[in-house]
Amino acid sequence: CGSSIAGPYFRPLHPLLFPIDAMVEVARDLLAHQLAIATYKGLEKGREPMLMIYPPQPAKDWATFEVLDALEYEKPGQYGDDRVDVGGLFRFVAGEQSAEVQQALAGLAEGDRVKIGWNHDYVTTEAPSPDGQTCSQKRPERPVTLLEKAA
Repeated sequence: CGSSIAGPYFRPLHPLLFPIDAMVEVARDLLAHQLAIATYKGLEKGREPMLMIYPPQPAKDWATFEVLDALEYEKPGQYGDDRVDVGGLFRFVAGEQSAEVQQALAGLAEGDRVKIGWNHDYVTTEAPSPDGQTCSQKRPERPVTLLEKAA
């Protein structure tokens, strides 16, 4: 079984041996959820090229929102994100969200008021390895659950 950590005692997950589509989601734990009214600030290039990894990663497009009013917040998990208060920023990578969210985002202009909801989830995926074992990967995700223009 591989690991996402490289080193003499770990074998990294190889994309040819473990393609992303072969990974099956087996658990999704909600750590936090928030719903807010926010202003869309536009797309900003991320800092991925500054990461000290090889090969260098291209900059991702991050959609940025400034919270105007925090409507709902719950944190059922111990390690969930803290509440984003008024004046705080919420960002997400546009290309990593659902088709519905990407379509709603495409219809926004800078300065638009929106109602936005998002989760902080802890996701476990598994895939069989060539040696017959099961490889497991755990990672946080922050899916946008609602994105619509506010009245």
